Amino acid sequence: MMRKPSPAKCANTLFVAAQHIITLRSLLLGLVLAAGFQGYASGAEPLTPHRPTEISPLTILGFNGPEDMQLTPDGKHIVVSELPLDWAHPQGPSLVLVDLPDDRVHPLSVKMQPESGWGDPACPVPAAFSTHGLFVSQRPDGHVQIIAVNHTGRESIEFIELVNGASGYNAIWRGCVAFDGGSFNDLVAYGSNGLIATVMLDKTLVGGKDPMAFLFSGAKTGYLAEWNPRTGWKHLPGSEAALNNGIQLSADSRFVWFTAWTSRQVLEYDLQAQRITRSVDVSFSPDNLTLRGDGTVIVAGIDDLARWRDCTAEEGHFCQDKLAFSVVTLDPKTFTVKPLFHGKPGLLQGASVALAIDNALYVGTATGDRLLKIPSVVLATPREDVN
Repeated sequence: MMRKPSPAKCANTLFVAAQHIITLRSLLLGLVLAAGFQGYASGAEPLTPHRPTEISPLTILGFNGPEDMQLTPDGKHIVVSELPLDWAHPQGPSLVLVDLPDDRVHPLSVKMQPESGWGDPACPVPAAFSTHGLFVSQRPDGHVQIIAVNHTGRESIEFIELVNGASGYNAIWRGCVAFDGGSFNDLVAYGSNGLIATVMLDKTLVGGKDPMAFLFSGAKTGYLAEWNPRTGWKHLPGSEAALNNGIQLSADSRFVWFTAWTSRQVLEYDLQAQRITRSVDVSFSPDNLTLRGDGTVIVAGIDDLARWRDCTAEEGHFCQDKLAFSVVTLDPKTFTVKPLFHGKPGLLQGASVALAIDNALYVGTATGDRLLKIPSVVLATPREDVN
């Protein structure tokens, strides 16, 4: 049984762990250094392609924090983000590809080659970067892009071109957009080479409050931010929520759907009316959102946020326990949810994303080394985890 930490230890270790995601440097850098952040440096080796042949077919290894994932436009690969525990000193690739249908894992190397028209021309090439939330889409000129949240060295959005060559996919870093107003979580492409991102912790909203106490208070900690090449960053009014997290965009680009992690909600924001128009409560802390071809939204997240918080405090870094998680479907027309899959404790280190491909469900986590694959899941039909 886990020993309940003291308030002082909880505050200190939660703060250290939160730095793996939250990069409000002006508020937090001195405390991170004082807490000995370097002690959590990763020793990961570069990943090599492999097939999951020696383990359960429901488990795919070869990752370092597969926090988010998206299907490529041709439907033949999954692009997976890499958010290592020590994102300040990432080891290994920034992105990983999973081939379908055999689930072969490939590190996706990224060549640095800036090009005008991708992000802000004033944003410099990064020395290194990790990836948190990501989004894969086709640009107006036909090029396929990955836009990804980066916390390594700066708070920024990285623009990466995905090129399908004779020997498979290659990635080319094309540009970026820096941000100093807080910490991002996820994003979607929007408009003409623009984007909308979730700001999970806003520097202005934090003010003089203790950042960690504020983060888990259930108060509104963030908002939606839009960026486009003509006008730069814009705070979308009326989009404040309790830790803005995962995000998706409706097919007609009018509505943004996003999650509020600590208030256990999925919300709809009308980009024309500039306000939240609908919300639905869920029984877990919803993280990332993905879309199926029919427009159904898939929502995943851990069941017990308080347990994750206390475990993180006890361990001094993000909780590695295999906690229970839930996956539900959201109908955008009725804005109602139905259970799809429930993972009991011991199956995965807490779900952050679920991607439905045909009848299979791929589940990722921000703190683990693997994806979970449930090979046969019927949409909108409750399922218990397979043991």
